[in-house]
Amino acid sequence: MKEKKSFRQIFRRIMLVICLAVFIYSAIQLFLILRNYYVIDKLQDDTVAEYVTNETTTGSTSANMRVMTPFAVNNTTVTNSTNTTEDDAVPDPGIDVDLAGLQKVNKDIKAWIYIPDTKINYPVLQGTDNAYYLTHTHLKAYHVLGSIFMDYRNAADLTDSNTVIYGHNGKNMAMFGGLKKFQDQSYADARPYIYLIIADKTYVYKIFSAHVVKATSATYTRTFSSTEQYQKWLDTEAKASYITAAYAPTSDMYTLTLSTCTSVVKDDRFVLQGALYATIERGE
Repeated sequence: MKEKKSFRQIFRRIMLVICLAVFIYSAIQLFLILRNYYVIDKLQDDTVAEYVTNETTTGSTSANMRVMTPFAVNNTTVTNSTNTTEDDAVPDPGIDVDLAGLQKVNKDIKAWIYIPDTKINYPVLQGTDNAYYLTHTHLKAYHVLGSIFMDYRNAADLTDSNTVIYGHNGKNMAMFGGLKKFQDQSYADARPYIYLIIADKTYVYKIFSAHVVKATSATYTRTFSSTEQYQKWLDTEAKASYITAAYAPTSDMYTLTLSTCTSVVKDDRFVLQGALYATIERGE
């Protein structure tokens, strides 16, 4: 009887030790996750504070807006004679970015991406592959959440038909963690534009599609052999969308594809796509 009781006591103690070990391990993992989010959020806050200026005028703009004409798609120049009207005017992003200062820190910084009323407000990196900035910040420090970065095969001046930008799916909406919210029609309708600030211009992309694709999907095609092939691709991307866009993109418009993992299926990716609607001259 005593032996049986002793065995039970030993078994309970072993289970207690195992449970305690699991608890400690889980607590450490939670601490590391929260610390990672804290570090990346602080880096973003510090970078925005140092290099981003909130402009006093943030209303709609038409006087300093230029429809991107002519559009060049794979060396084919297409004249777009659309004139900007008050109805076509897009809201100015309301921010200015010291890109020159950022590029002194890291020459791989090619742009700044901004979607108002979201946490997406980051420098855009472009390395010599698509691996480095997956795990490194714009300061080139290792971090599991990495950076927002452009496909290394894309033209940095945005002259490819489709420019692809990647970012991790941060659980606290960091990086591209907030993209999945664009599956909701009302959320997307309230945030129709993606701003990409490069050199002396702000490129304004109007959202037309949000959906899930495979990592090897044709969605990531960057250049096309003809305008017909490009238009077919655009139609396919628009048709796959979970939301309804107010317009249909055409082959005389450049596109921007933002991509992040879904954290549901390993090779699934959520993409948010916009077509270049206008450019805003910086400094006017």
